[in-house]
Amino acid sequence: MTSFALLSQRVKESVGRTFEKKVNCFCISEFFYLETQFRHSSADEMLDFVANNFRQTKEDGPNVLTLIWSRSSLELPIGQIQVHELAKRQVGFPFGLILEHSFVQIDETTVFQKADPTKVSKIEITPLTKALNPYLHLKGFELTRHASTTQF
Repeated sequence: MTSFALLSQRVKESVGRTFEKKVNCFCISEFFYLETQFRHSSADEMLDFVANNFRQTKEDGPNVLTLIWSRSSLELPIGQIQVHELAKRQVGFPFGLILEHSFVQIDETTVFQKADPTKVSKIEITPLTKALNPYLHLKGFELTRHASTTQF
C-alpha cells in the first residue's frame, strides 16, 4: 500500500485544489491534521498550533510536520531552536528567527504542501528535495520536525 493510500479522504481530495494568495503553507499544514477553514495563518498561530499539539523530534517520516526556519543573526546557534520554548514568547520570534515554511511529510521522500503563498497555487504532493530547495540558501537555514501528540 502506498503512503498516499494511507492519507485521509479529505486530504486526498485537497491535492491539486487551487487556492488564492491568502491561503498559505501554515494553513495547509494545519488542514492536514484538522478540518480547518482555508484562511491565512500567521507564523505566531502556526507556532502555537505546533506547541499545543506536537512534540519536537529528530525523526522524519510519515505525518511528521516540518518547519523551515531562517535567521537574520546567528545569536541562536544552528540546531538550538526549541519550539516549545519559543511558544512561551509574547509575540514574534527572538534571535532574528523567521518561520519560513511548513509542510507535512507523507513518507521519507514526499511532502504535502502549498509551496508559494505569494501567488495562486495548488496543494501538492511533491518530492522532499523540491520542497526544501527554495530555502537552502537562506541565512541560518534550519529544520525542526514535529510528531503529533494529539489524536486528530
